[in-house]
Amino acid sequence: EKPDAILKEYALILEQELDYFFSQKPAVYKEFDNDAQRNMSIIRYMIDISRRNKRTELMKELDTKFRRLEQSYMASTGTVIDRVR
Repeated sequence: EKPDAILKEYALILEQELDYFFSQKPAVYKEFDNDAQRNMSIIRYMIDISRRNKRTELMKELDTKFRRLEQSYMASTGTVIDRVR
């Protein structure tokens, strides 16, 4: 469906930005921390939207992406993301 395609495309953009942020040195990453947290929150929200609308495959795809990015976030910051859902 078109809405799924839009969410997937936006998630890919967020993922690419996050990969860039997490590849930076810690001193540089600090400049991007708020942006990274925002992007992670948006992806988490997209997972919730997918779940509420019973878009199981999309939800699984986004959740897999989120978990990978969460690992990168923790490696970059030493911080655990609050996984309240």
